[in-house]
Amino acid sequence: MRKYSMISRPKTKHQTDSDWAIIVKGVRKEIGMTRSELSRLSGIGIGTIENYENQKIAEPSIYKIETLLRIMGYDLEAIRTWSPEQSSSPNK
Repeated sequence: MRKYSMISRPKTKHQTDSDWAIIVKGVRKEIGMTRSELSRLSGIGIGTIENYENQKIAEPSIYKIETLLRIMGYDLEAIRTWSPEQSSSPNK
């Protein structure tokens, strides 16, 4: 099971919009997937993915974020509830 450890997380259990941008882009790059591949597999437009990653969408759809993470092999709840106080990174 791959662990996600590329980002430092805020101390709260609730993510900010910019956190999701960092997570989506970081996970995508970590697994070596292009935006085009992610778009094709998820059914979410390349432009939407790019806008999420570049923080151009003020309030990203949690359903689309969940879909993107699931396609990349990550569980939304594992990332959503993880905080720096925990000893390990969120699991896939």
